[in-house]
Amino acid sequence: MVSVKDFGAVGDGVADDTAAIQAAVNTGKKVYIPSGTYLCNVVITNKTIIEGDGSTATILTPFSVTTAALTYRSAGPYWTYHSEVKGIGFHGVGTKTGVGFTVSKTDPNLYAAGDEYFNNVKFVGCRFYNLNKGVQFPSGNIGSEFYSCGFNNNKYGVYGINNKFGGDGMQPGCKYFYSGEFSGNECAVYVHDTLGAGAFAFRDTIIEVNLIGVYAYSAGGTPATPFLFDGVWVESNGIGSSGAATVTIDNWSGSTRSDQTLTKRSFIFDGDSNRAEFRSCGVVGDIYLKGSRSSVFAYGCRVENETGYAGGPSTVETPGSSVIHIIDPFSNTTMPRGDSIIATGRVSLRDDTINAAPGQSGGRWFTTEPRGAKLTSYGPAKVVTAPLSTGATTGGGSFSLTGTVVSDGRIYSQCNEFTRAAFASTEFTRLDSPNSVITTVEGWYLFTLDMKRTAGNPIAYVWDRGSAQMAIAMQAPTLDKWYTFAALAYSPGSQLLFLDFSGGAVTETCTWRISAYQMLRFDTLEQAQSFLVSGAFAES
Repeated sequence: MVSVKDFGAVGDGVADDTAAIQAAVNTGKKVYIPSGTYLCNVVITNKTIIEGDGSTATILTPFSVTTAALTYRSAGPYWTYHSEVKGIGFHGVGTKTGVGFTVSKTDPNLYAAGDEYFNNVKFVGCRFYNLNKGVQFPSGNIGSEFYSCGFNNNKYGVYGINNKFGGDGMQPGCKYFYSGEFSGNECAVYVHDTLGAGAFAFRDTIIEVNLIGVYAYSAGGTPATPFLFDGVWVESNGIGSSGAATVTIDNWSGSTRSDQTLTKRSFIFDGDSNRAEFRSCGVVGDIYLKGSRSSVFAYGCRVENETGYAGGPSTVETPGSSVIHIIDPFSNTTMPRGDSIIATGRVSLRDDTINAAPGQSGGRWFTTEPRGAKLTSYGPAKVVTAPLSTGATTGGGSFSLTGTVVSDGRIYSQCNEFTRAAFASTEFTRLDSPNSVITTVEGWYLFTLDMKRTAGNPIAYVWDRGSAQMAIAMQAPTLDKWYTFAALAYSPGSQLLFLDFSGGAVTETCTWRISAYQMLRFDTLEQAQSFLVSGAFAES
């Protein structure tokens, strides 16, 4: 080991320590940087270990803000890890200026042949603070691992793009983050790749209070592996964060960089054929699936549609092409729902008892997969099942309606269409034929209904209009598209429930279609969840 002090480094935050640290690095030995603040622009051309006294004690700051404090230019062979940076803090000058650590070059436009082959550094216990870019991978530069590293108050915490300036096509994948935290950044992680980025994996990491948690653009090829979030704590990013409502970040068209201004969101997946997976994470929400032919999967995550619970509504920009799948979720307030947002599996809610609280019953319903198999003679759990393929009527409220049978059903080819002129939010009409009124006994109840609106914004309810509210204010997100609504809830017994409809916030003509309504009772939550997973409709 050599110490940079042996080569004349001062570490007072004023002197230019580039030459001293460069001389230490050039020895090829392990380099020790004691406590202090060092201004430098050092280039590493060998595989070495650089170690400080801790990320708040040993600080490296760019002497010239046009060049990174440390530039790494040591090439493969791939996966021969040796270079490590340990216990060092990288700080910007002023407010969010400079680059802490870059691989190959600070300015991507200065690409030279072979820059894409510089790769593979381990960062342990480092902090990147108040920089324009904490760590940068401007030429693809595949590979690198981060252990217990912090990225705080930067414009970009981690910035990676594919090689856009010639040479060998290289995507900036295989970046692995273990523990650590991203907080207070304008864009915590930025990835722009037209080759099909993959293998950005975050494990047991904290991503919180960033204006944008992750922006990932992937187009032109299918990702090798999806963006993976495993056991990640997500809180108050995007819409749930304080500060500006919009964020200006980079956009690339070929090798041309420009600015794009986006509304802040927790996660933005852009481009084409993008894919991301969340596993056992919380709190997942405020996802903007901006790209086409893209998918987001959330498995066993805590999901929240409410900003007050560190989440937020999610959006799919190209429904039908892209989709957000939520599997086996649990929620404290409101399940995510919307066009091409599907929740299924063993759905769990904290507030799952039928009561008079609209704040709970309004968050209990979700959009799920269409029912498939028709089950006959499904006796024990059957309460109400109605194909709604023949004429139906409503009543028991403000007015009565007679349905028109049309050939546009879900599960069944025929369904019922209802129209109400000047339908107001204060008016209600109940499905009476077939009779939807039930009196519960103690147990778990599963409700599903297929609904499509073709005019206005009619709203569906399962309740008694008073003390028993299972699921209220169910709305089809868009016109002319079928949705399957579902809700799971526990009844302590002797509660009246029925299927009801009202107008929306605007008094207007409403036309809607309903198909395949069922209300089933089960002894246990697990039984109700299993039936939901089966995707079945209890025909009789």
